[in-house]
Amino acid sequence: MVALGLLIYNITNPYQESTSKEDTVSTISSTDEYEQDVSIQTSKLSEDINLERQPTQEEVWREKYTGNQLANGAQPYSALYGRNKQSGTSEIIVTAPTNEDALVMVKNSGGKVLRHAYIRTGRSYTFHISAGYYQVYFICGEDWCPEKEAPNGQMGFFLSSSTSKDDVQYIDNYQSLTYTLQSMVNGNFIPQNTSSNEAF
Repeated sequence: MVALGLLIYNITNPYQESTSKEDTVSTISSTDEYEQDVSIQTSKLSEDINLERQPTQEEVWREKYTGNQLANGAQPYSALYGRNKQSGTSEIIVTAPTNEDALVMVKNSGGKVLRHAYIRTGRSYTFHISAGYYQVYFICGEDWCPEKEAPNGQMGFFLSSSTSKDDVQYIDNYQSLTYTLQSMVNGNFIPQNTSSNEAF
């Protein structure tokens, strides 16, 4: 009877151990599935956050600088070109459009910028120059952004603009060349479109 009892025990015990191992495997499997579910939910949340559109640099600038202007006659690139000289017997007079500001660049015959100025909408500025050949560039725009880089590498430029130019003109001593940048009937000046890079 003792031997029989031991035999039954030995037969029954492995069965009980096997059942216990299956329960353990089942528990581990359930835990793994839970961790996978949490991981999937976390991943989806991360994707949702990434899908929220971030504002572009242009949009950030517009939020800060819409309507921003410089003073009439300001010379934002004086560190590069120097301050406008007030000497010379001749003049170039520019009046900005009635709906935009203007940044005017005056180059000599060699393509070097000699004068430049910011002109507010509807207002005028006079460049004093010596007799010689000059070409004038007009950058008309809105929303001056001090954080935007200009084509010449200096900081400060319009957020939206268009650029045009006149032909090279000879200005004699005691002569004035006048530009009025607005549409008018029978006007005698039709500017040529060009790139802002060329203006610098």
